[in-house]
Amino acid sequence: MDTVWESFCDSYNGMYNLMKTFDTWYLGLTDTNSHLADEWPFYIRSELDMVVKQTRADLKIGGEIQKAKLERTDKCQNLPASNVGAFTG
Repeated sequence: MDTVWESFCDSYNGMYNLMKTFDTWYLGLTDTNSHLADEWPFYIRSELDMVVKQTRADLKIGGEIQKAKLERTDKCQNLPASNVGAFTG
């Protein structure tokens, strides 16, 4: 796993764990569910997918996507898989 991706995953999972702790604390305090931890993975996945779509659109020159591809074989724990689909450049 490369350093940037590993740092992102560590930060993502650290925030996810803190949100789970907050949700538990908030439920005990207010008797109301917070759902921050439930929403976090889907929010981050949506933002990452938006970056991929925008980057692919920016790489289009004359209607064709230029040959640019980054291989990602590692996964970030607790992060849902992308819905964007494979790059077919």
